[in-house]
Amino acid sequence: MEFTRYIWELYAASDYGRAAIAKPAEAFAAGSDGEADALSAFRVQLFREGPDGDLIPNENDFGETDVREDLRTCFSGRAIDDPEAAKLLFTELVDKGLNLSLEGDGETFFYCLGGKEFEDDIFANIGAFSLGLYGLFPEYFCPFLFRTRFDHFSALCRSFNIPIPQPPGKTQRRDRALYYLALNEALQEFRTRHTSSGRRS
Repeated sequence: MEFTRYIWELYAASDYGRAAIAKPAEAFAAGSDGEADALSAFRVQLFREGPDGDLIPNENDFGETDVREDLRTCFSGRAIDDPEAAKLLFTELVDKGLNLSLEGDGETFFYCLGGKEFEDDIFANIGAFSLGLYGLFPEYFCPFLFRTRFDHFSALCRSFNIPIPQPPGKTQRRDRALYYLALNEALQEFRTRHTSSGRRS
């Protein structure tokens, strides 16, 4: 089925469509309250700073963090004003990761998310990362909540003529993390094509 302005206007005018459009993106993470919070909650290995400045893992010491807050901490001051800047920011997230700290028991601990050799963190939790980026830069990032239901997402893309490339193989960790950029670009192109008079589709 070809997605047309007429189909969008029918959907947007329906009770179901109006209700869906009014919901925040986090509401689609799952069907019940609090699921977006659970999606974004990370259990992270804590590190302490050694005498030479290197980070030393605290064995069996973990903390809880919210990736949306971590993204706000690291990127809220960044100016993202075009798709290329958005791509560079996400690539930096994959390649360098987030390096953060927290206070506990009068001591400063450090933790990391993503980065070289930990690209799987980004891929496995792309729902949380994409929601966080969408919250910061909604014009340049789309939430992607289909990682475990990719067959459904692919079927939707075929139905609405949204071309997406095949995902990279499991051993291509960096490419799999960066695959979100290809999906985001396809969804943004579709969004732009079907946006009129300030309404986003």
